[in-house]
Amino acid sequence: NVGENGIWGDVDGNGLPYSGWYAPAVNLHRSPFAGRNFEYYSEDAILSGKLAVNVINGAKTKGVYTDLKHFALNDQETNRGGIATFCTEQALRELYLKPFEIAVKGSDNPAEVPSADGLTAYQGTSGVMSSFNRIGTKWTGGDYRLMTEILRDEWGFEGLVISDYKTSNSVMDARQMLYAGNDLILTYMWDDAAATSPEDVTILRQAAHNILYTVANSNSVNVKVLGYRTEWWITLTIVLDCIAAVGIAVSGFVVFRGTSTKRKSQ
Repeated sequence: NVGENGIWGDVDGNGLPYSGWYAPAVNLHRSPFAGRNFEYYSEDAILSGKLAVNVINGAKTKGVYTDLKHFALNDQETNRGGIATFCTEQALRELYLKPFEIAVKGSDNPAEVPSADGLTAYQGTSGVMSSFNRIGTKWTGGDYRLMTEILRDEWGFEGLVISDYKTSNSVMDARQMLYAGNDLILTYMWDDAAATSPEDVTILRQAAHNILYTVANSNSVNVKVLGYRTEWWITLTIVLDCIAAVGIAVSGFVVFRGTSTKRKSQ
């Protein structure tokens, strides 16, 4: 249903699609008082991951990319910004990261059966949303170990990572985020990047690549989407180019014919 809604498009009714979805969410039901239990699947890591894979692939069949959230260890809703969450690495990998790993890789089993169309194997998510909290003392979206070493280097993730909603008093530092491998920050931009800094330019280029890669593999570039509308200036440019091409062809024909007639008369 989400994929179908994405194809039908936004509330303005202009026929342009929804291309991204801030979901699914796979944090575990660790406590009955967790603020997002209604949104998360289960207390079981494997079940949560497998449910997410099917949701992700259902949306992807309609060109909707998913931002898997909240990566990672989000465990409360009230006062969740910057809260320090402590966990052993063993528990983190066996429980709280496991559903994310399954959803990123597309399976917990390399020999997973093909998807419903019978042609393509299960694919993982194209997007991830980092969480508000810290793991230990470091904000998740600014944690290079989580965003790059685990997510990209270990799991092979190639899409975009977006932060959760940033407020003015948030611990979410844009420079820290981008250098960690988190590509987008909700509401705020990185406004102190230096154009003369090779490091800053390289980091921004990589973030732009990750974003564009994800968007290019969504329905946003599908010209067959119902109601797709080309910008008026692009249409005008195409029309003018066609008129110019016809004019050049006609002029060339007239010149050639005049030259040919002149030679025959001589």
